[in-house]
Amino acid sequence: KSIKTQREYQIGITYLDKHGRETPILTGKSGTIKVPKNKCGKVNRLSVQLQKDPPSFAVAYKYYIKENSREYKSL
Repeated sequence: KSIKTQREYQIGITYLDKHGRETPILTGKSGTIKVPKNKCGKVNRLSVQLQKDPPSFAVAYKYYIKENSREYKSL
């Protein structure tokens, strides 16, 4: 229902051709979003929009969202 605050999310996209083949996940610096703590009292959602036209071979595309979790430290 809502993404979590104090987390970093990375958004990527893949393009599919008419045979169902898929490109690797493509992302960039603008695909990383940090959600600050002061947004914790709200329902937080991501809105994604393509900035460039898809490649000519693409008949469809998929978005991927990954939470970039912090590494655990041993004590």
